[in-house]
Amino acid sequence: MSSIVLGIVALLVAGQPADAVASIKNETAADAITLRDGKVLLGEIVEAGVGTSILVRRAWIRENLPEWSERWEAAERQSARRNQTKRKEHLTAWRRERSASGDRVNDAILTWIDTELDRLRDADAWKSAPLMLVKLGKTELKSIQRVPRERSRLLRLAWTSQLPNPETLKLTDLKDALQGRGFDVSSKTPIAIDALRPPQLESDATWNLRRAATELSVDSGLRFLRYQGMLLPEPAAGQPLEGMDASTAIGTLKQLLGDDPGDPLPGKLRDVERRGRIVAMVTRMDIAADFASVTVEMTMWVRQGPDRWVIAGSRASRVQPDDLAADAGKDLAADPQVSGAFKIVDALGLGNISAELKRRSLKMGAATQKAIGEARAAVEADLAALILPVHAAPVNSR
Repeated sequence: MSSIVLGIVALLVAGQPADAVASIKNETAADAITLRDGKVLLGEIVEAGVGTSILVRRAWIRENLPEWSERWEAAERQSARRNQTKRKEHLTAWRRERSASGDRVNDAILTWIDTELDRLRDADAWKSAPLMLVKLGKTELKSIQRVPRERSRLLRLAWTSQLPNPETLKLTDLKDALQGRGFDVSSKTPIAIDALRPPQLESDATWNLRRAATELSVDSGLRFLRYQGMLLPEPAAGQPLEGMDASTAIGTLKQLLGDDPGDPLPGKLRDVERRGRIVAMVTRMDIAADFASVTVEMTMWVRQGPDRWVIAGSRASRVQPDDLAADAGKDLAADPQVSGAFKIVDALGLGNISAELKRRSLKMGAATQKAIGEARAAVEADLAALILPVHAAPVNSR
């Protein structure tokens, strides 16, 4: 369906009375709440029970339910201004600590913080947020109808891409429109909508998690690999491990033989703190003694105060090489990290690597790669719900 036809459909649907909209709600991506006066509210229900909360598009409410819109925005005003003040406090403290490190060149986070602080100087900045959270008591609604959760992702995609009237588009038309804009409608990747909402009430602990997730997504030098006694910077895909040479390998052998200088993690965390950052992600790899499995665990450390770090969460995956295809790992032989590891063995004078040992090693590498991929996917899904919209494009309240 062409974009012109989609626009006509969207316009026609938006112009229908509430009962006509309600008649097609089963075929859309929006949850529906029928209010006590018979009007239908469309959006994404985030809580249902004694109190029901629904995310809705502000412009849609103002156009379709103006009498309710005035009441809900009046109720929103006090908490929105309070939350906005708290957000400014958090941002100001973050800016101060980050600026003190002196690392300000091309700092995307500092640029975003400055933009946010400037925007939030207006006490009514919350009114320009495209989405609002409407809270309803039991006496204010007649019925609730929820769509399958996978449809909510489509609605969020439409909101973030500012697709006109997505709440009332039929599901097939909505998918066509999103695909036409280059989105993968079959993906299950969470869609963050923080940039579309006014600041929410957040404790200091919750804010720290959001700040940590954001720093992990934007800043470099915060991810590390732990194996045996080594703690190395995690490299970008396809790049060799920094510092992984014969000298570091010899250091590892010394630790295995009992000459252990201690855990290197506290020193790395102090380095991160000196940079004004509050997070480090440590990926630990454990290979079973019989080489029957490899376990990868990713742990997020978050600083709660001066020199005080706590574990904020972790994800793990275990893979057995024997469960993989017989030729698993053959494509890894040319990888710079893998070839670097073989060179280390040669540099240590431990003898030639046989073809069978190399095959087994590559298969173990494939198992490690899979375990890392599974753990990382789980971690990224967790972070997606927390990351602040540093790289989000500006949005309006259409």
